[in-house]
Amino acid sequence: MSKKKHRKKRGRSAANLFGGRRIERRTDSTTTRQEEREPVIEAVEEDDTTGTPTQEELLEELGIINLSIDLVTIIVITTILNLYYVHSLKAQILDELFNTNFKENFIDTTNFPRLTNTMFLFTTGMFLILNYSLLQESKIEHINDCNNKEVVSSYKSFLASLFTFLAVIISRDNLEL
Repeated sequence: MSKKKHRKKRGRSAANLFGGRRIERRTDSTTTRQEEREPVIEAVEEDDTTGTPTQEELLEELGIINLSIDLVTIIVITTILNLYYVHSLKAQILDELFNTNFKENFIDTTNFPRLTNTMFLFTTGMFLILNYSLLQESKIEHINDCNNKEVVSSYKSFLASLFTFLAVIISRDNLEL
């Protein structure tokens, strides 16, 4: 119960953002199924911190969040470069239509499509690796139940990253060299 209250205060975890897994305390592997079914009221009353994540788990989530912030920053920069490229193409067309000199206000953007595609390829590849590792962790945590909601969510996130990565690779051939 205290776990949900703690999650509610902090908001969504980075793992939920990239694969839908939650931090769960692993039960000791020496316990039998009968012992797991029995409620342990005394342990919950004595040790109220069982629902809070450990410092290692929080540092892992912080690392995932920092990585995602860096990758999103790269995507924003790449999108701005694409916007600049499109505006330079617009200026070039306006110059041809109306005999103006708008193109002179822009720097040379001939290599922008290759540069931005490479940046998109890098970021989608990093998201693919991140979602793959979260999928593997989720599968390990729920090794007997692959239909678990967390495993299915992690799998869908991995597939979305994989298809995005493949789309960036395929669009690489469309660039004018």
